[in-house]
Amino acid sequence: MPTDPTIYIAITSKTDPSHAPTGGENWFVLLNAPATGPNWDWAARLADYKAQIYELLAQVWGIDIKTRIRHEQVLTPHDLFRLNGAHRGALYGPSSNSMWAAFRRPHNRCREVAGLYFVGGTTHPGGGVPMVTLSGKVVAEMVLADNANNYP
Repeated sequence: MPTDPTIYIAITSKTDPSHAPTGGENWFVLLNAPATGPNWDWAARLADYKAQIYELLAQVWGIDIKTRIRHEQVLTPHDLFRLNGAHRGALYGPSSNSMWAAFRRPHNRCREVAGLYFVGGTTHPGGGVPMVTLSGKVVAEMVLADNANNYP
């Protein structure tokens, strides 16, 4: 696992207090971790990795958040695979680390099955809410264009 991972934190209760219990906050913490194979034992490694993240946040923010947590839910790459079928738990699909990665993403229109389209962060143009939204727009336009002769 990375020793200094990228950490994304969203606390929507800062702008909408109804998202958390009175006096509390709702932290969504996302760590970019590599996809793992079937022999990776998250059960054995999770406690140590969480401790590492808590320590990193304490160093950066100067507070010990682990003593303030009332409820915690952890999803590992194995959970992402189990819940969503994400290959090896890869949240964003194939690696996007090379200069050619954008060109290797699956196309939005299936070449083998007419009328089958793909939308999402693992297809063109890529991950993240803005790109997934754009992916949906691209596919909607494809569906309309492909069916223009079927409707008056």
